[in-house]
Amino acid sequence: MNYLLSNKKPNILLRFIQQLDKLNCHSLVIYQNNELAVETYWQPYNKNQQQIVYSVSKSFTAVAMMFAMQEGILNENTLLYDVLKNKINFLPDKKLLAVTVKDLLSMRFGYVDKEPQLFYLQPDWIKEAFQLQPQNEPGTEFFYDNRCPFLCAAILKELTGEDIYTYLQPRLFKPLDITDVSWEKNSQNYNPGAWGLSIRTTDLAKFGLFLLNKGNYKKRQLLDEKYIKKLFSVHVSTQNCQKDELAIDSIQGYSYYFWKCAHKHAFRAAGLFGQYCLILPDENIVIAMTCSAARSQTQSILSTVWNFINSFTTTIKLTAKQPVFQKYAANLTIPFPVSQSSAKIPLLKKSFIFIKNKLGLRAITIIPANNSTATIKMELTTKTIILNTDFNRWQKNKTGDKNQFDSCSTVFYNSPFAAYNYSNNHFNFKLVYNQGPFIDTFLLTWKDNNAVCHYIPSPRFDIRATEEFINGYLS
Repeated sequence: MNYLLSNKKPNILLRFIQQLDKLNCHSLVIYQNNELAVETYWQPYNKNQQQIVYSVSKSFTAVAMMFAMQEGILNENTLLYDVLKNKINFLPDKKLLAVTVKDLLSMRFGYVDKEPQLFYLQPDWIKEAFQLQPQNEPGTEFFYDNRCPFLCAAILKELTGEDIYTYLQPRLFKPLDITDVSWEKNSQNYNPGAWGLSIRTTDLAKFGLFLLNKGNYKKRQLLDEKYIKKLFSVHVSTQNCQKDELAIDSIQGYSYYFWKCAHKHAFRAAGLFGQYCLILPDENIVIAMTCSAARSQTQSILSTVWNFINSFTTTIKLTAKQPVFQKYAANLTIPFPVSQSSAKIPLLKKSFIFIKNKLGLRAITIIPANNSTATIKMELTTKTIILNTDFNRWQKNKTGDKNQFDSCSTVFYNSPFAAYNYSNNHFNFKLVYNQGPFIDTFLLTWKDNNAVCHYIPSPRFDIRATEEFINGYLS
């Protein structure tokens, strides 16, 4: 039965997409019974673009560790210090001598950060970890620490000579036909383990299928079922770790870099700003999605998914092959810049010079082109960016040959999509970096010779950039 065939029933899938649209979703792939049921994107996001998935990377790290266990390279009781002691020239705190792989995989390292985790700013991450003074015995208290997946990555590289990305190529990526994937490295040439993976949403869904089918993909058993069971067994309670009482999905327990969900027996790989791979064994469904969600929206995203799943029975076949849905999905887009007037008026060349600011923005020049297009020249302290843009239409740009970035600190990614809106003394343009969640809005206003640029980075991520009012003048 196809629940979209009846016009008498509400179009549940359409309503689901509309709700996700309000929560800043920009890609969605759903598999049901191992068949692709839904695939949709919000322009300018698309199926061919890798996307940064942040802490979803941790789940891939966990799978790499399971492969290593399967091959007898390590086990849950392997000691961190025994493997990495040759990387330091001092004896660490005695608690660190007892840290096992199981402690790392379940986020029970023993150390609790009182300040934001800034270890990634250190030149030697392994040394930094061994210099800590843990407050708790390892294996006792849960604390979500990005050091743990990194130390797993370091252990794996020490024992195999390969980073996680390389190690997973023949074991996971190639068998799943995942060819367009990348993983950042730190200054020591390690994959961070905790973050840094970029992958297409369709390929993230394949990862979910591999897990849903208990390590099997297209009738090939890649990872023994017992290791999938280890991944999806709750190893530690998270009841005391979430201050927001509404975030019910955060208190269901933690496995090996996967979270137990509030919905039945579902588990999720979860990344910052709403990057998800949801595995629903009871319904035989996998949902992969990427978003630009504020932290306050992430529980709403999950609750929306559970409400959607609960709205139909498992005997109903999902499908997006309906005109009403296809017409709506074809027009999905990241919202365009807004202005005070919807009427398009002639655009005149403008040049703005700005005083010193945190963003490093020195000047913006707007040059009208043919029809509704315009060129924006952005002069920064570090580089100059030339952007082609259009009136309420996304224009793709190529601003660099290489797309190298740090997913935590890069502000201006290469090759953004740009669109603008304009009215009287207002010029607003938006940059969408579709290799990740970030969308930057620039609101330019001027009166007489004075000008202000209101810079709004979204979603908020202070490590990357902060909202700013930048004063300047017309040149």
